[in-house]
Amino acid sequence: MTMDYGSAVGDMGQAAIDAATGLHEQLGQIWTSKSPEELWAMEGNTPMIGVNDTPGEVFTTQDAERLAEFAVDKGIQQLSYWAVGRDKACPDTGRLSDSCSGTPQQDHQFLKTFNTVTTTSPGTNPVTAPVTGGGTTPAPSTGTDPGTPETPGPGTGTTGSGPKAAPGGGIDLSIWQLQEPVGSPGSPTTVAASRLQGGYQDSYFHTDSDGALTFWSPEQGVTTPNSKYPRSELRETAEWPLSGTHRMSATLRVLSVPSSVCVGQIHLGSGGSSTKPLLELYYQSDGDIVLGTENSPAGGQTRHTVGHVPLGGTWSYTIGVSGGDTIDLTVDGSTTHYPIADSFKQYRQYFKAGAYNQSASGSSTNGAKVAFYALSVSHG
Repeated sequence: MTMDYGSAVGDMGQAAIDAATGLHEQLGQIWTSKSPEELWAMEGNTPMIGVNDTPGEVFTTQDAERLAEFAVDKGIQQLSYWAVGRDKACPDTGRLSDSCSGTPQQDHQFLKTFNTVTTTSPGTNPVTAPVTGGGTTPAPSTGTDPGTPETPGPGTGTTGSGPKAAPGGGIDLSIWQLQEPVGSPGSPTTVAASRLQGGYQDSYFHTDSDGALTFWSPEQGVTTPNSKYPRSELRETAEWPLSGTHRMSATLRVLSVPSSVCVGQIHLGSGGSSTKPLLELYYQSDGDIVLGTENSPAGGQTRHTVGHVPLGGTWSYTIGVSGGDTIDLTVDGSTTHYPIADSFKQYRQYFKAGAYNQSASGSSTNGAKVAFYALSVSHG
């Protein structure tokens, strides 16, 4: 039961992960002959979703995504929550209720996220992780065994010489998870870091003939709950505070774009109820490179044209923050700075990179395609 820690916890997703890690260590002291994989397979994890009964504790939909990715990566056998009857938004956010979560969400969003977890105990058949609380057990998950790459939609996941061999000195995929434009409505397929490192590829994420790590996001695709546009995009698994210096650098080419594609983000994580980015970097169909800076966690975006590159041209960017109050952007050697409003400072942040298409239609052939030749992240 990853709740009611005794005093308020600011990052409930990380607290659930830390509790699971601590339990894994304790189990190893008892069952000394078991492998780490067998010990992980003995675990379950049950948070209280939304606003908790300890003042100041909120388990968000982003926390659920992080915990589900961790469970898949480690082979944890069950994710549950308290409770199914609360798995919907309240008329107003931020309040404790026994009939709704008190945090922004779609109906049964936590259930859909946790039901992506299907794991296998060593030497046994797959076990579908039930979501419990409220006396209801949902239908089995459509996830896959943790040792088998997902094969979403028309793409075919493979192992072998995969994107871990991308050029530019190699792209470290150990710090990312992948969100793809397939899955169930409101719950896109997520691929864990361990599978990316193992060479996972499909039609939405693959190493191209020139060695580029390539993302494809058609206009027809599954979206996240808070977006109307599909994406094939990496999400940093760790979150970090605005204090310090944090950088993400990339060299890339945009190969196709219907109207606009977001190729890099700093996104708000835990610390509040907002699901907005701090910034988004767009490539437009006319070749303009545009930075969108969010006005506040409540929304509203100011756009700044910061460069121009013809379609198919190679270019580089670095997005980051410094000193807790400044956005730093460099595009092809030209650097600009933008202030960060105080209202963002309660949030932790994470990087995103890939092809977040900014248009949607019924077309599976029209979309955004982006090739990355280098991608790196630093924190200090």
